[in-house]
Amino acid sequence: MATQAQLVSYVLWRLRARASGQAPMTEDSDDVAALVAPKLADLAARQIIYIGDPDDIPDAALEWIGRLVEQAVVSAFGGQEDGQGMLYAEAMLRRQQPSEQTTTARADYF
Repeated sequence: MATQAQLVSYVLWRLRARASGQAPMTEDSDDVAALVAPKLADLAARQIIYIGDPDDIPDAALEWIGRLVEQAVVSAFGGQEDGQGMLYAEAMLRRQQPSEQTTTARADYF
């Protein structure tokens, strides 16, 4: 499982706001961290993926959530939004949700 700090670090690395192995600027980290909870709430509200604790992000979801958070701040870092990339990231997160076909039935015996 990944933490919010790891997610923020990943996003800043993707934005090239920090070099690998170097600490990001505090205000950049704060700006990205401020968007994590709202982005997770949005993903849950739209039934894409539910993550109740930003410090308990499944490793398989880290990249895709990171890409979505990145898109929320990319213009502030001089980049352009990638609508297709956002749709792809959301699709990848949807695939991680258990479906009725993949869940196992539990029988209760009395």
